[in-house]
Amino acid sequence: MNNKQMILKAYAKINLGLEILNKNNNNFHEISTITQSINLFDIIKLSNNKSGIKIFCNKYISSFYDNIAYISAKKFFDFVNNKHKTQYKNINIQITKNIPMQAGLGGGSADAGAILLGLNKFFNTNLTKKELLNIAHKIGSDVPLCMTGGTLLVEGTGEKITKMRPIKDIFLFIIIPKNTKISTREAYDIYDRKILKYKNNMFKQTKRINLLKNIIEYDNIRKIFVFCFNDFEKVINLGFNDFKLTGSGSAKYKIFFSENIQEILNYSKKNSNLCENTFICSPVNYGVEMFENCRN
Repeated sequence: MNNKQMILKAYAKINLGLEILNKNNNNFHEISTITQSINLFDIIKLSNNKSGIKIFCNKYISSFYDNIAYISAKKFFDFVNNKHKTQYKNINIQITKNIPMQAGLGGGSADAGAILLGLNKFFNTNLTKKELLNIAHKIGSDVPLCMTGGTLLVEGTGEKITKMRPIKDIFLFIIIPKNTKISTREAYDIYDRKILKYKNNMFKQTKRINLLKNIIEYDNIRKIFVFCFNDFEKVINLGFNDFKLTGSGSAKYKIFFSENIQEILNYSKKNSNLCENTFICSPVNYGVEMFENCRN
């Protein structure tokens, strides 16, 4: 066994528009959303080992078998071994978390998607994009979009993804309010109790996503923030009302342009005691970067 290594960058995402439609027959939430990858990323190192799937992380993560990184590797090996009648099963996965957890930035999903792409390259298993996306969707609804990256229209339960015109020339000022961790499951449970049970099962998508889509497609970036929205804001109030939720919470964002950078810095300094963390990010047109054949 050689000491082959691979480095991956797994990029965070925000939801520029998020509409929760209803639940399908399998009790999964149907959504319509426009997502954007941003240049905030976790770093993942893959390397050989001789004893199964090993996960290492610089921060506390869920128990071994419940961790999404482990699940991603396990589902990849199960699929490959069944398809090719092989016995792949060993990998070291070292994760350096930079994306805040339980913040609606897709950190876990980004890691899972990066691991799928990385393992496919690491072991030269040549799975198709469709096969990888199918595995990704079984791991979590955000994994396919995080793996694809860029500016995306995402529909259904996350399985229908359409690439959109890339967004450029904006800055995203992201804040993490203090003491506001919210898991995606918690956010959906709150929404179901307060909103979804009153919706008609035949509830249809409104024009909000289409309006935002048109703003992006016609490159009218000065109006993007006016048309951004998030259905979770109906039930989750974290303050900072001039900002919008990135996803299911707790991170919030505001869009700025180059001439507003000083305004961002002043705001950050003024409100530092109310925020756990702040980030100034830009859009990127990919979800994962791979650096192959890295060796000690």
